[in-house]
Amino acid sequence: MRIAIVDGYTDEPAGLGVPPYIDVYPRYVAGAAKAADPGNVVRYFTVDSMRGDWPAALKALRGFDMVVVIAGVTTPGKYLSGTPISYDELLDIGRLEGPVKILGGPVARYGYGLEGGSIAHPPSKFRRYFDIVATGDVDLVVYEALMHGLEGASPSARHEGYELVDEFAVKGAFVVQQHPHFANLVAELETYKSCPRYVSGGCSFCTTVAYGPVVYRRPEGIAREVEALHAAGVRHFRLGRQADFYAYMAEDTGREDLPRPNPEAVERLLRGVRAAAPLLETLHIDNVNPGTVARWPRESAEVTKLLLKYGTPGNVAAMGVETADPRVIKINNLKADPEEAFEAVRLISSIGAVRGHNGMPWLLPGINFVLGLPGETKETYELNKQFLSRILDAGLLVRRVNIR
Repeated sequence: MRIAIVDGYTDEPAGLGVPPYIDVYPRYVAGAAKAADPGNVVRYFTVDSMRGDWPAALKALRGFDMVVVIAGVTTPGKYLSGTPISYDELLDIGRLEGPVKILGGPVARYGYGLEGGSIAHPPSKFRRYFDIVATGDVDLVVYEALMHGLEGASPSARHEGYELVDEFAVKGAFVVQQHPHFANLVAELETYKSCPRYVSGGCSFCTTVAYGPVVYRRPEGIAREVEALHAAGVRHFRLGRQADFYAYMAEDTGREDLPRPNPEAVERLLRGVRAAAPLLETLHIDNVNPGTVARWPRESAEVTKLLLKYGTPGNVAAMGVETADPRVIKINNLKADPEEAFEAVRLISSIGAVRGHNGMPWLLPGINFVLGLPGETKETYELNKQFLSRILDAGLLVRRVNIR
């Protein structure tokens, strides 16, 4: 079969797929196609590359047996190197006659919004245009459709573990070479599903806990994927597809809201990635829970030092502080109070601010604020400003402040 993957780009709290990043979705789908039948022909297109001649691109898609569209932005963002697929573009592809059409990614789970935080069109709107709207794991849905036909594929099918994911990830690594910006690609890597704070319901606005209980991916599986991507030519990697990097393989996950970090497991992960990619140029992370760092300072300091040992300079420990208003924190079940967030910034900055070989600080905190949360008042913004001023007055460094 001839299978086309259209990457309309994704942006989630735990995962980024807007260039120069390539998320796991298209790679896993490509691997699923090859796992179903090594003879399947897979072609990958970005929505930006199609826009050069949209009518011709649509005509080309009609020549495939299956078209899989990946899309969905659930985190507000402004992008410099790519523009996520529009609603009208999704419908144009959905109206194609001939190929089997499958829609996957956050758009199939949560709907289409003009930006993260808004839903203008629910997933049900796309069911009249696509043969399958994959509310589960799109790679598994594609695999079932290829193995058993449309009738044998469950749109809500989800992986119970990582056995098939690890297989798909390796077999789908080749698809990165078809990306128009292949030389500068940063491959997003998945370390686990969901968020450790699933036990308390997580932050009020976040979609990550919707993945259910946390399931960790073994370091050996991640290393094999990195080895395959490295063999395909990828030199830039980000361990970004998780809610809290410091909680990887953490003890008491599933019982504690802020489980104790496991530095030994983190080192196995980082050492494995390094060994699998000897020509690696970038190894960064994303997402660190400031509550974890504040509650477990000794273990968090160990993890921070491991990132200096195995990572590369310019790294960012993006922390969802969200607000410095205690009332808003309580109403929205957020992860850390202002004092805890400050201590997390201080710990990471004090260890990671050392300059690397390229002159960049090795690892600095990144601070994320979310505006418009329930319970906000004018005082909220004054408290946010005071929080940032305190960091400045303390002489601490942060990589950036992200306001959404």
